[in-house]
Formats: sequence, C-alpha cells, structure tokens
Amino acid sequence: MSHAQTRLVHLFFRLAISGACVIVASPALADDELSDKEQTPAETKRETPRAVRGEPAGSEGTSDHEQMVGHIAVGWYGLSDIPVGLDNNGVALASAPAIGVRYWLNGRLGIDAALGLNIPGASLKTTAGNQTTVTDIPVPYAVLLHAGVPLAITTTKHAAFLVTPELNLGFGGSTEQANPAVMGDTETTRKGLLLQLGARAGAEVHFGFMGIPNLSLEGSVGAYVNHLSASIEKRDSGTTFKQTSFGTTALNSPWDFFKSNVAARYYF
Repeated sequence: MSHAQTRLVHLFFRLAISGACVIVASPALADDELSDKEQTPAETKRETPRAVRGEPAGSEGTSDHEQMVGHIAVGWYGLSDIPVGLDNNGVALASAPAIGVRYWLNGRLGIDAALGLNIPGASLKTTAGNQTTVTDIPVPYAVLLHAGVPLAITTTKHAAFLVTPELNLGFGGSTEQANPAVMGDTETTRKGLLLQLGARAGAEVHFGFMGIPNLSLEGSVGAYVNHLSASIEKRDSGTTFKQTSFGTTALNSPWDFFKSNVAARYYF
C-alpha cells in the first residue's frame, strides 16, 4: 500500500470515529438541555424570596387580628381621675383603675366595655384607758363606666391600626356625718361627675411573631370633650363647680403614658 493510500485510510477512520462520538453524545446533550429548560423555571420560582417577587411579607396565612374575630379579650383600660367633690384645695380627685373586655364582631368592627372601681373604707381607733372609740373616716369612692367602638382601619400580619370612638362616665363622692361635739354641725355631702366623649387612634400589636397571637399590646392617643362638675353640700348651703373643655390626652410625666395610653389584652 502506497504512502498516499495509507494517509487516506487513516483520515477515513478518524472521520468515522468522530461521527460516532457526535451521534452518541447528541441524545445526552439534548436530554440535559431539555432537563434544564423544564426544571430551571420551577426551581427558580420556588427559591425566589417573596420580597423579590413583589409579594407582601404577610400575604401567607391569616393575620393575627383576623384570628381574633369572635373571641373575647380581657385587658387593662387605664387609670382615670374622677372628681369626687370640693374641698379646701378645690376639686378633689380619686383614681379608678378600669378592667374590661373587647369583642370583634368582624374584621372591621368591635365593641369595648370596661368598669373601674375604687371603693375604700377607713376608720380611726382611739383608746383612752379602758375606753376605746372607733370613728369612721369618710373616704371618697369613685366609679368609671367605659364604652367604645374600635374600628380596624388597616391590618398587617401582626398589627392593626385602630380608631376608637368612646365614652367615659365617672362619678364619685363621700358623706361626712355631723360632729355631735360641734354645735350646729350638719352632715356634709361631696359629689363629682366626669363625662368624656371623644376618640382614640393607635395600633394594637399582636405577639404572633413570638407564637402568642392571643396576647396584644395597644398604644394610642386621644382627643375628648370633657365635662366636669364637683360640689359640696350642707343642710342649708352648697357650692358647685362646673367646667367644660376640649383637649388631647395629657402626659404630665413619662409614666402617664402607661396610665391611660397603653392597654394589654389577652384573647380567649
């Protein structure tokens, strides 16, 4: 076989081997390409964060607020100063801490009701030799009735922004018996009344991010029309003070924020 024929045979075998490799490799490459086209979009969709896809963080599942619809919450409704009459320093006040309930009729409308009581009793015991004398000391009582209609303006996964029209009615007083040792002394009656009509705005935050959606903390501020009256009466004389004003919730000290602007609740 000549040298030219030998080179021709070698070239033929090289071409044959190359063609066979291409034929064998082509199906595998096609399968790989098809697999990538089929799997990549689905995998990419599953692995892409919600924020990248433009979905809100709370779009999955029901919000904590919506879970509380139809449940009753018990909680703190603040400490109110109730006028209980007039004394030598002006209008006398007594504090009434209020505890109440909240019930959501639906995701937008709820009902608040609370009661505050401060009914103390005091006496003075005096001993002189074998004689003991007990004298009742008049201490003013105070009662607060609260009603509100919370409205959920907007909600997120763990919080709800609320506007709550509400009414507060407080009253109190005391009665001091006549002193028999003082000639002409008569019974003294002191009374007071507080009427507040207004609304609060704030947010109720549920602790669902800690696995306790039933527990919530609400912070709010409000504005009210306030009517206050206080009086002192004896048998043949009396004095009455009245005042009507409009204003926002007062914060005379940092601790006042926890007095009436923060409420903790637990839903059952």
